[in-house]
Amino acid sequence: MSKDYQSQLGNLLRLGREQGHPLYVVGGTLRDRAMGKACADFDFTCKNAPEVAHRFAEAYSLTRVPLDSTPGRETHRVVIARDVYFDFSTLQGETLEDDLSRRDFTINALGQPLEDFVTGKDAVIDPFGGREDIDRRVVRALPGPVFEDDPLRLLRAFRFANTLGFAIDPKTTERITETRGRIRTVAAERLSYELLILLGTANSHMERMVETGVLSALIPELAPHFGHDPEGLLPESGQEALRILDRLEILLVETEKISPKHRTCLRDFIDVPPRRALLKLAVLLSPMDDAQPHRLKMKNDSLPVRVMKDLRLSNDRIHFTDRALTIHNHLVEHTETLAGGHEGGDFSGIYSLCKQSEDDFFSGAILATAVKMERGGDLQSFLLALNRIMEFYLNTYLPAQEHPALLNGRTLTRKFHLSPSPAYKTILDRVEEARVLGRIATRGEAEALAADLIQQLQLKQDT
Repeated sequence: MSKDYQSQLGNLLRLGREQGHPLYVVGGTLRDRAMGKACADFDFTCKNAPEVAHRFAEAYSLTRVPLDSTPGRETHRVVIARDVYFDFSTLQGETLEDDLSRRDFTINALGQPLEDFVTGKDAVIDPFGGREDIDRRVVRALPGPVFEDDPLRLLRAFRFANTLGFAIDPKTTERITETRGRIRTVAAERLSYELLILLGTANSHMERMVETGVLSALIPELAPHFGHDPEGLLPESGQEALRILDRLEILLVETEKISPKHRTCLRDFIDVPPRRALLKLAVLLSPMDDAQPHRLKMKNDSLPVRVMKDLRLSNDRIHFTDRALTIHNHLVEHTETLAGGHEGGDFSGIYSLCKQSEDDFFSGAILATAVKMERGGDLQSFLLALNRIMEFYLNTYLPAQEHPALLNGRTLTRKFHLSPSPAYKTILDRVEEARVLGRIATRGEAEALAADLIQQLQLKQDT
């Protein structure tokens, strides 16, 4: 344990003694220590948690952040250092045993007096066999109405199993299956937060959620694809999505399978939270996606978008996920046509694709590769063509965005006496495309091209 953390733990122990109320280390801190993992988040419980957190932060000039202000369930966080936190929660019940009995899973129902923790004593209060379950690598729910009291725990079971690499106890799996319908009683914001954490794990094992029916209960629109028929069979659309998800999880780690040359760029893109989770969400939503391969714009009334809005995802996250679906559809169908043969391809089409992708071209490229890997065909030809498009995106399109456009609407009005109309956008887009593709380089050339385009539009109107 770091000397800095040890020092702050000692300070907290002294403060607790002054307060006259016992402080306990609980939950994930003890679980992680039992697994030999370094502690970064320290969980404490005591009867006067808000006051202890306040005095501790004030005494040592630390930042305190209230996480939950619900009376009787207050939780406050004190920031010790970068990515190191002390979380203080109000003791549930009169004793530590009462508190532990109200937790979710045995592996989290562990407690120890702070003094014993600081001095390194191994004695831990473990009324439900949590340490044995840690050794067995099993997630097991506590007795009682664990999932009825807080149905969010239905998702947390899968999250702990994924992050820890544990199995879910068979009886717990049965209880999850029986209570899965309660999942939609949880606030959408809490559901989406937990879902993205779950999907952000290296191996999301979504088949577990599918088998218990939790995924279909969480997103009812997915039931036609991930619901089992009377014979226990999953529709082909759902089976394919799970296989694509497996492929995607490999690509998210082994980006060189997409592009050896640009594996670092791909990695940097993926590692921005929560893109990894949103890409997996896109795969889960893909069976219900009605996007046409030629469509490159977001469709606000599409079923995936409506589902994400229902889950209260932010507009940025919805836009990212929908754009990933749209771009990947286009790439799956048209990559080799766009990239062309030996001399290049449809550069106007590639430009349009990059423009609609904005900063997220890689999202569609990654998904499209996962789909192509699963569906078979000439994967090598696809990857060669995809890498040609990637070269254009990185070496032509993105650098061009660092320079201002050669023409704007004011010039169209002043020089060509055009009134604002849809033609504005058509002309400006065509001029910008020509600039990016290197067909024009000066303001004079841009104005000459605009004049030709205006003449063409006028001729069309006249005919």
